Parts: sequence; C-alpha cells; structure tokens
Amino acid sequence: MDAEDIGAENLIIRSCSSALGISQLVRILSKHQSKRVAIQLFDYGSIANRTHLVGAYINARLAVSGCRNMSKSLSMEMLLFAAMTKQITEAIERVGAKSPKRFVLFSNDVSAYREIKKYMKSDTEFKATRKHEISAVSRLGVKPNGSVSEALLQAMAVARLRD
Repeated sequence: MDAEDIGAENLIIRSCSSALGISQLVRILSKHQSKRVAIQLFDYGSIANRTHLVGAYINARLAVSGCRNMSKSLSMEMLLFAAMTKQITEAIERVGAKSPKRFVLFSNDVSAYREIKKYMKSDTEFKATRKHEISAVSRLGVKPNGSVSEALLQAMAVARLRD
C-alpha cells in the first residue's frame, strides 16, 4: 500500500456536537461503514491532534490490508489504534465518544460524512491547542519527550506489539 492509496489529505476530521445521543449516532454511522469506509466518533478530550487520527487510520488500513486486523471493521480497527489497545471494550472506554455535546468525527468518505453531517448541531475543523494535546496524551498515558505526534505514533506501534 502506497501513501497515495491512503489519501490522508482527503480525510475528514471535525469537532462536532449533536442533538442525538451517541448510541443513536453510532447506529446511523454503522449504515455507512464498510470494508473501505471508516466513519467513527471519538471522545474530544482523548484525541490529541489530527496526527493521532491520521496515524490510527493509516495503521488500521495497513492492518486490514495485511490481514493483521483485530476486528472486522476498518472503523473499529481505527478505534483500537487510536486507543493503543487490542481490546474493543477498553478502546471504547479510552477514546470512544461519550457525550453528544462534543466529540470528534472522522471519515475517509465524503458521501458518508455528508449523510451524518445533517445530524450535527455544530461542525467545525478539529484543531488542537498544545494544552489540549498534552491533556489528551496524559489521559492516554503517553509521555512525550518532545513531539506529541511522534510519541503517539510510537505508542500506537508499540501497543500492537504487546501481547
């Protein structure tokens, strides 16, 4: 898989809120997910920056294409990488969206994003401050010695190597 295959520049990463509950949104999202379409909701406070989700997406795509995936869904595989765990329940607890008042929406597919967008009250580009990055990595138990993004990507890679 080449970098061009990933299409990282076309990924949709938004800070959102919704009048619907998270479980309702997840049911709606599931109708648009497939082996190639990832659309997922994340806890705003647990996602450090765009690199966190782009890294999780790239790792998920590589795992699926290399038949090393832990789940049957690209969206769930991405959640596992973002949470740096192999356990679905733990991943949901660590980085899954908890409140419809503020969450991060990820999609690799514009048409899927358009379908879910109509359920959003607010929808803006996800831009993390340094303070937010530090808070999120601290929540995840990642200790950056410099770049938050490098520390996150390294933690994702190491998490997959653990038993």
